[in-house]
This record gives sequence, structure tokens and C-alpha cells, in this order.
Amino acid sequence: MASLSRRQFVMGAAVLGGTLALGGCAPQNKEEGAATGDAGEGLSADIVVIGSGLAGEACARSAAQNGAKVILVDKAPFIGSTFQTSMGNVSICQVPENEDYWQFIDGETDTMDAFLTRYRAATETGKVYAPYPDYDRVQAVMQASCETISWLEEIGVDFPQSFTKDQVGTDTVKPDVSAAAAGQVGGALFVEKMQAELENLGVNIMLSTEATELIQEGDAVTGVRVDGPDGKQDIMARAVVLATGSRERGLGALNVAGSRPSGVHSAGSAQNFMNLQGCLPGRRVVVLGSGDIGLIMARRMVCQGAQVVGVFEIMPHPSGLRRNIVQCLDDFGIPLHLSSTVTRLEGEGRLTAVYVSRVDPGTLQVIPGTETRVPCDTLLLSVGLLPENEVAKSAGVQLDDATGGPRVDNHLATSVEGLFACGNALHIHDLVDYASTEGETAGRSAALFALGRAEGAAGDVSATVPVVAGEGVRAIVPQALVRATGPDETVSLSFRVAQALHAPRFVIEGVDGEGRARELRKAKAVVAVPAEMVQVNVAGIDVSGLSAVRVRVEGRALEPEKGSKTAPDRPSAGGGAD
Repeated sequence: MASLSRRQFVMGAAVLGGTLALGGCAPQNKEEGAATGDAGEGLSADIVVIGSGLAGEACARSAAQNGAKVILVDKAPFIGSTFQTSMGNVSICQVPENEDYWQFIDGETDTMDAFLTRYRAATETGKVYAPYPDYDRVQAVMQASCETISWLEEIGVDFPQSFTKDQVGTDTVKPDVSAAAAGQVGGALFVEKMQAELENLGVNIMLSTEATELIQEGDAVTGVRVDGPDGKQDIMARAVVLATGSRERGLGALNVAGSRPSGVHSAGSAQNFMNLQGCLPGRRVVVLGSGDIGLIMARRMVCQGAQVVGVFEIMPHPSGLRRNIVQCLDDFGIPLHLSSTVTRLEGEGRLTAVYVSRVDPGTLQVIPGTETRVPCDTLLLSVGLLPENEVAKSAGVQLDDATGGPRVDNHLATSVEGLFACGNALHIHDLVDYASTEGETAGRSAALFALGRAEGAAGDVSATVPVVAGEGVRAIVPQALVRATGPDETVSLSFRVAQALHAPRFVIEGVDGEGRARELRKAKAVVAVPAEMVQVNVAGIDVSGLSAVRVRVEGRALEPEKGSKTAPDRPSAGGGAD
């Protein structure tokens, strides 16, 4: 069977929604609370994976393919998280590199240059501060798309051709859902097929089962204590992987003045109301924060008849992906106000207005005298996601201040022996690509550890070289590289830049015991923004003689274009419309 790494391109443009995992999907055709496999006493496995989102599924499959006995635990009555709401369309570029995977398309050979020319013509926005999109990333996704479709067909998903390049700039296919359950979209079909694939590999899927704590012997994790339909029980395991996802930051963390009226919702709650309950949270909406789900819900609410008077972002740059700024705000006339935040709520029983103030871009402190009243009946919070790591904290896992998740090495092993992490539980992702790749890595690493084939012990900090964030880098994963890393092993470094940069150059340096640095690798991109994670793959580096590996970035800062509707400005008394 083809490698799971092909799957990472299925939704190269998809955004992970953290706590939306439970709010945006429907149960599968299984009795709620049912578990696949026996849930009796005395359960044991080589590996327990906690969480069945995309990262958890990738992890469980990879671990099983590497010979491990796997139990997958999730507190929800279904697997698949937010991917269940995806349409599942995949674009195809018929370039010679993908010729082996042309299984269902006839026609002339395309070229990547021709495709990118058409794509630029369809998507170019002309924005100076945030060119849209990152065409290098688009090219990487498209070069692997046919291979992705081939892999999905192997697990039982059919893709009839649905569009032509004359219509959308490239050939696009969508999954055949004609035989699926009523109302089932492509993403839900993918999840159904993936579940069948996991079951075929012998993975025991335990649903409606919450992991309450880790079982430890000395400094090592040896199992998981769970609470499910059959009550509380212990699952003993040689390794545990945390794929617990993330949760939304709430209003209480923002210290906003005023009463606590109804009408204040997280973006995830709004998605739950609209997707599952069929109700509109409000009619006149303010969005605080420019996270991706908030942007998507702003568009959704406009499409359902609500008025979104503005999106207010405390940072001097957007927090969401550039394409969502364009497709969700610009295309629907929703203004984005940078360097602005909500400082006060008004309303007793129901929200009647919010007060918005400008903030200093450097200090993020409110500027006195800039407060403006914005009438509204609903406030949506899209102010960031936090890795869900309560279970990890109870086990004494070292957490990273910058990411909020565990500190890991390049095998995704935490500081506690036998414990691994991946996905949004490790650090917040914006693209499915990276989360699924991490899941695959964590599953393979955990399997090797559990079966005694790994070099060195997970959690042995002395056997690693620290990876540090240098100039221009805000956070980086992994935080260490195993000294035994072989010259043929590829290391993926994921990080976020501190500010928006034009033509950035990413420099990976090795630092010796005397503090002297030498360049190991260098990479470049068209643009880099804090909202989008950068991933650089490095192969063939020798870290055995280094005291640290440092990643820094060079480039020219991007400034908002003057006069742009997304440039910082003071909202009007009528609600912020430009």
C-alpha cells in the first residue's frame, strides 16, 4: 500500500479548527457510544493514541503499519474531527512528474508553469503587504495531487472528473458520494474509509472514551486510565501518543470590562449553532480576532443574512491565512481593523454594543482617547487556540512557553519516557498537511520505541542537541534533535516568523561549544507571515559535535499598503465600515 505521506496533500488548503472538532461534525453510521473492539478489563497494547482527529488517525495507521498493536481512544462518539465537514475536492495538474498516477484523465500534458500562470491570473489580489497565495506551496501541493488521489482510491474512494481546466484553471475532481449516507460530504466519506482502513489493520477504536490520566512507573509512561461506556479502566501500553488537539481561548482570558450578557460566543460555538442546530447566533456581528475559523464564520454569517460590521485584530498583522483574508473578508466587503481590540461590553440581558480601541503596534497597549462604540448583538471570539495538554501536565511533561505544547525531539518524543505528541496538541497548525505528517512521524517513532527498535530512549535529554529560535523566529518545533540522527534521515523544522517578511531566507546554523556558528542549510520563500507556519526539511546534517542548532530568518519587513481596507484605521461610530 502507498505511504501515508501521500495523504498529507488531500486538503493542502484546509484549516485545522482545534475545539471545533466536536462542534462541526455529525456521528457516523454507528450506534453512539459504540467501540470498535473489546473494551473489557485488562486491556493492553503496544501503543495508545489519545485523540482521533487527522493527526491521531495518521498516527494510529502509521504505528499499525510498523507492526505495533494499537488502541485509538476518543471521547467523542465518532472519529475524524472537522475533516468530516470538508467537501474533499482535489485539484490535478497533469505534469510529467505525475504521469504514473494518471488513472482516470485523458488529455494533453499540462505544464506547471502554465498552471501557475492560470492560477495567478485567477487569484492575484495586488496586495503589497500579503501577496496571495504562496505559489511555491501551491506548486508543492499540485505536484503530489495525483499521487494523493491514487492513494485515496486504494482505500476505496472514487473520484469522477467534475471540472475542467477551462473552468477553474486546473482539472479538479470530487469524491463520489452517490452511495454514501444522505447528506454525507466527501470529508465524511474519507473518514469512513479511513476508519475501515484502521479496523483492517487491527486498530482497536474506543469511542465515547475519555483519557483521564497517564499511568506512570517511575519516570516512564506505561499506560492510560480511561472512562468510557464500560466504566473506568486501565490500558497498559509501552508507549502513548498525545493527539488531543486544542481548545479555544475564551473571553475570561481577555480581561474585557463590562457585564457578561448573552450574545458572546466563540467561533467554535457559532459553528456548532449553524452547522448542527441550524440557528443564526445573531444579526449584527462583531468578530474579535482574525483567526481562520473566525474569518470563515464571518463569511458564513453574511451568507446567512447577518451583518458583520467588522473584524478587529489586536496585532498589526492578520492572524489567519492570507487566502481567508481575501476569500472571507475582502470578497464579502467585511472590513478588517488591525491594531484594534474590544475593551468593553455593553448590555444587561443581551449584548447591545462593544467598545473598540486602537492599540500601540509595538507594545499592544490601548491608546487612550481612541475608544469607539460599535452597536451589535453578537460578539464572536476568534482569539487563538491553545494545545490541550491537561493530561500531559499531570505527567510532568516539559512544556514550551512559545508553543504551549510539549517540548519534543525530532522523533516527537516528549521529556517523559514513552510519551509522544503530535498535531495541535503539540503546536497549533494552520494546514492539515503538517498535522497529518506529524501524526505519521509520531506513530512510526512510537512503534519503533515500543517494539525496542529505536536508538536511544525517548525522553533522554542528554542524548539530544537543543534547537533554538534565532533572530526573527517566534517558535519552533522540534526543540531538540537526537544526536544519533543518521545522515540519511530528514528532519522537519516547523516554525513561525515574528513579523511579515518579503522574500525571506531561512538559515539553519550549527553552534559549537565555543559559540561559533556555521551554516548548515538555507531555504527561501516568496513571503512569510506570522499566521502561517513555515516548514523546512533538512537532510544529511551531522549534529553529533554541536551544542545547539539555531534557526533564524532574514528578509525585508512587509508593511500594510496605505489606503487598503485592511490597513489599520479607526472604526466609525456606525460599526467600523470603511
